[in-house]
Amino acid sequence: MGNKLRLFFAYPLADKEKLYFSEQSSKYFEYFDGKWVNKNNYHITVKFLGEVPDFLVEKIMNSFEQNLKFLKPTTMNVDRCGFFGKPLPKVLWFGSSFVSDEMIGNFYTVQESLNKFNFRKENYYMPHITICRIKKVKKDLEGSYKIKNLKVAINSIVLYKSTLTRHGSEYEKLKEWKIKEVKI
Repeated sequence: MGNKLRLFFAYPLADKEKLYFSEQSSKYFEYFDGKWVNKNNYHITVKFLGEVPDFLVEKIMNSFEQNLKFLKPTTMNVDRCGFFGKPLPKVLWFGSSFVSDEMIGNFYTVQESLNKFNFRKENYYMPHITICRIKKVKKDLEGSYKIKNLKVAINSIVLYKSTLTRHGSEYEKLKEWKIKEVKI
């Protein structure tokens, strides 16, 4: 039996977008203690696969490439923050108050390409940028969960390998596919 790789599909962000979201995230330092994601690791999550046997990686990429033609270029207006975890928040993320039909279609295209590998099917897609894995809430976040809007072009998708270290996750691009250039 071979090794397992922790994999996920995501839309990469440009350096200027990563810097912008890093500046926005600093507004939340006073509210939470936790593991703040390094800006170089920011991405818009599409589908987390989890631990995957290494012998399947090439097969997953080939299956995905069969469906690549169905992906649509789009944009995402990142305009709010949100949380995963109840009753206490575990993850702070930035996302959109509106998810386009193209983004939803792209998600289902990725998911469809993985059907034969028996990955868990998601019924709902919440595109997001993970900002912090929260360990402690220092004070309540009152008021708006809005952040200053930034329109992000979705013009490529990446299969990432994630390696957990004591200093946080390290990401490696296994392969990047261009969708189509989107001008904003």
